[in-house]
Amino acid sequence: MYNRKHFLFKINNSFKLKKGRNYYIIIFIIALINVACETGEIDDFDSTPIDRDVWDIPKAKVIDGGAGRDGIPSINNPKFVGLGDINYILDTDLVLILNEGEITHIYPHKILDYHEALNDDILGNNTAITYCPLTGTGIGFKGLINGSNTTFGVSGLVYKNNQILFDRLTESYWSQITRKAVHGELRGRSANTVTLFETTWESAKSLVPNALVLSKDTGFSRVYEQYPYLDYRTNHEFLIFPVEEEDDRLEAKERVYGVLGNIDIRTYPLGHFDNNISIIKDFFDGKSLLIVGSQKNQFITGFIHEPGIDYTPLQDQFPLVFEDSKGNKYDVLGRAREGPDLGKKLIQPDAMMGYWFALVDFFGRPQIHIK
Repeated sequence: MYNRKHFLFKINNSFKLKKGRNYYIIIFIIALINVACETGEIDDFDSTPIDRDVWDIPKAKVIDGGAGRDGIPSINNPKFVGLGDINYILDTDLVLILNEGEITHIYPHKILDYHEALNDDILGNNTAITYCPLTGTGIGFKGLINGSNTTFGVSGLVYKNNQILFDRLTESYWSQITRKAVHGELRGRSANTVTLFETTWESAKSLVPNALVLSKDTGFSRVYEQYPYLDYRTNHEFLIFPVEEEDDRLEAKERVYGVLGNIDIRTYPLGHFDNNISIIKDFFDGKSLLIVGSQKNQFITGFIHEPGIDYTPLQDQFPLVFEDSKGNKYDVLGRAREGPDLGKKLIQPDAMMGYWFALVDFFGRPQIHIK
């Protein structure tokens, strides 16, 4: 057993490096210790073995992150509280929102940064809320596999800076960004996913005031108020693992909304939106798209555009963000709050928010919508 404070002191005083790649690897190890430790002491890392069987991704590029399977522990019994009981989230902090039927849950990045996977009971079935801090991607995985309800955990393995998950039913490995099983019994299978909406805590409070929010009472001892990866979110030079594909059309950590097609991906950078609610009408992969975004409210989202219907952005009415030519007013989750189609929910494309560098590394040279 090591005393964590003594161990970190030794690391900090042993390495006097400039801020090059080696420096950031050391910083990442320090952060990983903070994320993985439940108490003030830790055991030696039990690294996850990388089996040399068949993989659907280059197995030589699958990296052992060091924490081992479940070394970054998933939250398997989440507790939720009302918005009024939350006092540790800043208005500018990012959160993920899941809305399924009458259920609306909010998952703060501040907690997901430390756990990366959370298993939530949604309408009697498990939904895994997965978030990779290194790629900035939050994706919901449905846990119904082969007719059985299962949960997901963090394998400790990394591919292209992105987490590899495992399901506890078959112990197959899943690449989060590709949403596919890349190794094991289910290799080649695509996950059934759930749409997650990313925005700030301030916007979430206006959008879903009656939602339930993930509590800090997770069963683990973590300082959730403290971001564990220093300036990773804003430092465009700070990348932990190798990057094969690079594209300097945008800054590495620019948050973009990527719509996935059969063979390509089209991206919409948050930086291309202003503080007003803006609408982009686009056509991609055979679908008419309605992309809605705002810098002020820190979100981008998309819907399948209904042919023959016009859409107009709504200003100063958040969470209502656009109106159609039939007189319906929709909120940012695509729900008709007013009008003849009251209660209708628009269909969304297969899409995700993430850091620009990560989508480039996974999908080559993505298309960028021109302003």
